[in-house]
Amino acid sequence: MIHMAVYSFSQIQVFQQCPRKYQYKYVEKIKDTEFESSPDLILGQSVHQTLERMYNQINVFAIPSKEHVIAEFHRIRNDEYAKATAEKELQIKGEQTIEDYIRRGEHYLEAYYDKHAPFGETKIIGTETQLVFTLNEALKQQFRGVIDRIDKDGDTFIINDYKTNKNLPPEQKQEYTDQLTLYGLAIQQHYGKYLKKIKARLHYLHFDVEDEREITEERLAAVREKYAAMIEQIEHKKFNYNMGDRKTFEPKGNPYCNYCEYQSICPLRAHLKYEDE
Repeated sequence: MIHMAVYSFSQIQVFQQCPRKYQYKYVEKIKDTEFESSPDLILGQSVHQTLERMYNQINVFAIPSKEHVIAEFHRIRNDEYAKATAEKELQIKGEQTIEDYIRRGEHYLEAYYDKHAPFGETKIIGTETQLVFTLNEALKQQFRGVIDRIDKDGDTFIINDYKTNKNLPPEQKQEYTDQLTLYGLAIQQHYGKYLKKIKARLHYLHFDVEDEREITEERLAAVREKYAAMIEQIEHKKFNYNMGDRKTFEPKGNPYCNYCEYQSICPLRAHLKYEDE
């Protein structure tokens, strides 16, 4: 039996960012020893988990009060903060304080609750739904992803994705539209007989903005072809690597290099540690 390669959107993003980082992370599986949590990460995780639990209650007709939702956020956030600071101090960049992050989370959830209450018409298919779907059957390619929330509105399924960024991205931010379109393919394969349309809805919580668009068959076909080609390219490089070509995953300098956890072994950055010494 031939097993399909299973990819995620984050894997593809790493490859696009820098093939050598992809080699370290996914081919050689070198542990991210320098990975650290951050206030932004804790904020995003806490808000996501709070909304997940809120909608799980709504789905069984036990609609929580706004006060309960905020209390749940504090409980989740305190747990996440305790885990992140168990062994090392949390580094905060810039002039923000921990209190600023807490206040942001409260504001996001209060504004979201006020906007969408009383939630009576919401039909929820799933929260934090993990799906594996086929990208290209002939090439034995599969994709996996986690969807923040899936709603049903009549014969339309809606993919919801929450963003806690402080920066509002351009309207046509490619990585967001591509990712949600790929998830539309997952919805089509798993729930196709129940729907006629698929929509994607991005919730920019910092700005109280919702960006909604329909995922058309044309868009699905284009994104499927684009990512199938990328996976073919990765598989080709993996084959070359396994055949002994250690330079097939070439390093690529980019604005994220300063934050990369593999700087000490990257041929583009390793020399810097000697200059510092």
